[in-house]
Amino acid sequence: MRIKGALRFMALKWPLRRVQNLRLGILIILLQLTVLVGCFPKATGPLFQRSIEMAPEQSIVYLYYPWFGWNVFPREVFVDGVSLTTLHGAEYYPYLTAPGRKSFTLQHDELKRRIDLKLEPNRAYFLKVDYVPLAWMLTPSGTLTLEEVPEAVALEEISKCRLMSDVDGTTGDNHGMIRK
Repeated sequence: MRIKGALRFMALKWPLRRVQNLRLGILIILLQLTVLVGCFPKATGPLFQRSIEMAPEQSIVYLYYPWFGWNVFPREVFVDGVSLTTLHGAEYYPYLTAPGRKSFTLQHDELKRRIDLKLEPNRAYFLKVDYVPLAWMLTPSGTLTLEEVPEAVALEEISKCRLMSDVDGTTGDNHGMIRK
């Protein structure tokens, strides 16, 4: 009699467990989709092209952030202390400017990276914003880098980046930035 009662009790529990497992499975899938959508690049522009025309008395600095994946946070870039743009993962930003000394700064929380360049007329420069994860990307810790990259290396890396969605190739009035 006891065995029959136990079997009857288990038979009632199985559908309940199946529903609970199904709910848990759906919840896990929804969480994974949320993470994946959050990791998609924000840039919707075309892939990198060197199609921006500059006057002979100008310089162009391509800022790019090739990192894509877990822990991609927007990175704000400053030029001579003024906010220039905020880069998201897999984006690039062309910055037309007059030649001369410029200080590019990347700041996130208390971490600050700075690079000074002496820009020459009619020349392109490539600055890479990068995130170097620690602990095999299992934690949200890591460090930021801002570095000038040789053209050959930069062209390979930036070719996978898209133009920022708020840039259309026209020169704005705000420090020579190229914005809509």
